[in-house]
Amino acid sequence: MTSVAIIGGNSFLAKSLLSELAHNKNIKLKVWAKENTSLLENAQFYPYNFPEKPILPNQLLACDFVLYLAGAGIQPGKTVSNKILYHLNLFEPINLINYLASNFYKGTFISFGSYFEIGINNRVVNFTEGDILKAHNPPFNEYIISKRLLSKFIYDKVNLNCPVRLLHFILPNIYGEDENPHRLIPYLVKSFYQNSTVHLSTGKQVRQYLYIKDISQFLANLCRQECLVGGVFNLGGTEQVSPRNIVTMIQKEATVRGLATPAIAFATAQRADAEAPYLGLDDSQARQQLGWAPRTTLEEILPFYFEKYARETH
Repeated sequence: MTSVAIIGGNSFLAKSLLSELAHNKNIKLKVWAKENTSLLENAQFYPYNFPEKPILPNQLLACDFVLYLAGAGIQPGKTVSNKILYHLNLFEPINLINYLASNFYKGTFISFGSYFEIGINNRVVNFTEGDILKAHNPPFNEYIISKRLLSKFIYDKVNLNCPVRLLHFILPNIYGEDENPHRLIPYLVKSFYQNSTVHLSTGKQVRQYLYIKDISQFLANLCRQECLVGGVFNLGGTEQVSPRNIVTMIQKEATVRGLATPAIAFATAQRADAEAPYLGLDDSQARQQLGWAPRTTLEEILPFYFEKYARETH
C-alpha cells in the first residue's frame, strides 16, 4: 500500500487531488489541514494551522509521497502578514525537506511554484524552467519573492544530490467550477446571472489556463507508481487567453441560457499583475519526461460554472 501525505488539505488543488485518491484502496492518505473537510475513509486527519498547530515532521517519514500544498497570498481577497506568507510558502517546506533528508527519508517530496515568478514581463514568450529560475524581472508582490526563493532552493537541492527525491511543479492559472468565488470566472458568471456591472482591469493581459482536474489526475497518477524523476518542471495549460477573451466566451454561454449581458467596465479595477501583459510556460520538459498532456479547454468547462451557480442560488 502507498502512503500519501497532503499538507494543506483545504486548498483548491488539494481538495481536487483528494477526490481523485479517495476511493483507491491501495492508497493510505494522511491529511494536514485547518479543517477536516475531506471526511475520507482512507484518510487520517491532522490539524495544521501555523503557528498554533504545527506539523510534527516525524509523522511524514513513513509516507511514500509528501505533497506540500499549503500556502499564503494565493487567493484574492485574503490579506496575510509577511511572517505567515514566508513561513508557509518558503520556510516550512525548506524545514520539512531538510528534516526528511537528515532522517534518511526514501520517498518523494512534491512542492509547487507559480508562473507569476516570471514577474513583470513584456515579452510574448513561454518561459522554460531555466528562464524562471534565473528571472530578473521585477516582482509585483511578496508572494512572488517567496515562491522564487523556494523554486531556487529546490533546484539547488536537486543539484546538490539531496537524498530526498524532489519534484517541484511551476503552475499557471488553475481554474475549475469549485474555485474561489472571488476569482475571475465565477465572478463573471455571477455578474451575468445578476446582471450587475462587471469591473475589470484593462483585460488585455494574456494568461495560461490549466483545468484543476488535469493537474489533480496527473498528480494522482504519480502517486500510484514509483517515481524515478526529480527536479523542477513547468506544467502548462491548454490555452492562453485574456480576460477579454474569457468575457466573450462567457457571454456566448450566457446567451444560450437566455441571460442578458451586463455592463462591462474595463480599466475600472486594479490588479497587481497588470504590468505583466504576458505570462506563459514552456512545458516541453514535463511532456517528454513525465507524460504531461493536459487536454481540457475553457469552453468545455464554462457550462459547469453556470450550472453550479444556478444550482446553489435557486
